[in-house]
Amino acid sequence: MSEIDISKRIREIRFSIASPDLIRQMSSAQITTPELYENNCPKFSGLFDLRMGTQDNLFLCKTCKCNMKECSGHFGYIDLARKVYFIHYLLTVKKILQCVCYKCSSLLINKTDDTFVKKLRKKATNIRIKLVHKMCNSHSKKTCLNYDGCGRLQPHYLKEGTNLYVVHKIKNTDGTIDERKKRLSADDCYEILRKISDEDCELLGFSPKFSRPEWLICSVLPVPPPCVRPSVKHDANLRSEDDLTYKLLDIIKANNSLL
Repeated sequence: MSEIDISKRIREIRFSIASPDLIRQMSSAQITTPELYENNCPKFSGLFDLRMGTQDNLFLCKTCKCNMKECSGHFGYIDLARKVYFIHYLLTVKKILQCVCYKCSSLLINKTDDTFVKKLRKKATNIRIKLVHKMCNSHSKKTCLNYDGCGRLQPHYLKEGTNLYVVHKIKNTDGTIDERKKRLSADDCYEILRKISDEDCELLGFSPKFSRPEWLICSVLPVPPPCVRPSVKHDANLRSEDDLTYKLLDIIKANNSLL
């Protein structure tokens, strides 16, 4: 078959967010223990688990059965006890929160306006969230338009460093209004994004199949294979580990303390 025939079979290339389930499916091992070795052998479920590949001629990879020269490595994963924000997605997460209800996660636009909805669906996916965000923030006083009876007054969101804060307006008995500010944890933010319907996802420019908004929150951490972070042997008894391995060890220890 010629190269031209092969290229005709490629219809599209899609870049998407890896879902927690996809990360688990693509991984060969779940990493749960901070110990690296046991009796001079890579520890099972450790960061050098042989299911992720081998970096020693004495062992074969338990996934592909190849030696260290032929095995290209396999990813593992860590199930996080507490969800965390992806720093590079933080501004996008804040923008989504400003477009949906804090209580029921419904879009803060009038979806009965067929003209606007049809116009929105014709726009490119990367433009939709900008249009919805602009409409949702065009009024200073925002309430939920969900016709199931929500009607909640929406809070404000602030980004300070690597954290998101939510500011609620509380009406006192004397008619005055106070503002109450609290940090929005990644777990609480995940629940808000998780409740967004598939229809609202598409209006925001996301795909229910390939890029759900809650996938912007890290709940499963991919672990790169040992060949990406190889050990350096000084002699038969001493070795130094890569900085990435040490950082992953810190994550595993902190994660285990929260279980």
